[in-house]
Amino acid sequence: SETPVKVLRISGYGGSFAVGANILTMLKYSGYTAKGFSMLGNKLFGLLDNIPQVVIAEIDGFCMGGGMDFASSCDFRFATTRSRFAHPGSKLGIITGFGGTQRISRLMKSRHFIEHFITGDPYSA
Repeated sequence: SETPVKVLRISGYGGSFAVGANILTMLKYSGYTAKGFSMLGNKLFGLLDNIPQVVIAEIDGFCMGGGMDFASSCDFRFATTRSRFAHPGSKLGIITGFGGTQRISRLMKSRHFIEHFITGDPYSA
């Protein structure tokens, strides 16, 4: 008999949890490609957000851009003191298309969320 999975633990490797997409590549996307990329990421993180298993993000190191969107889709997030968070694309006018602005805004205080997305500067856990 098979035992169903009840918990997913997700962690990174090599000093990063997840660092998102390559911003230089994203800047080259046509409108059509950017929209498709955004829709795909939004669908993926929406699925993660709604699976029946408990999803735990174990963050140790960099959690940037789409990595933050990824972590915000998890049920629980645990970060070490080495962890650094940022949405660096906001400095270039790139706003996450993966639903992160909606999810992250529900997890952070308003003033921190606004500052985070306006500056794109990294902050610690």
